[in-house]
Amino acid sequence: MNEQQNSVKKFAVGDVLVSDQFKKCENVPYIFRTHKVDENFGVVYYKHKGREDTIGYSYVRKANFLERIFGWMIN
Repeated sequence: MNEQQNSVKKFAVGDVLVSDQFKKCENVPYIFRTHKVDENFGVVYYKHKGREDTIGYSYVRKANFLERIFGWMIN
């Protein structure tokens, strides 16, 4: 296994994720919960305003404890 394979992000259904890069966008939520993960394409699925959408692994990170607790109030 090479170094790049070791650094691949792993996400699971139900993870709370944060998209810092798209914080100001209206079409992409700042914090959301995944409901489906596609490891082959490196995307996670989420629902926003009643529509399902995807976002790539490179644009999201797992929310820390405070973001999981208070992030929903901000959004």
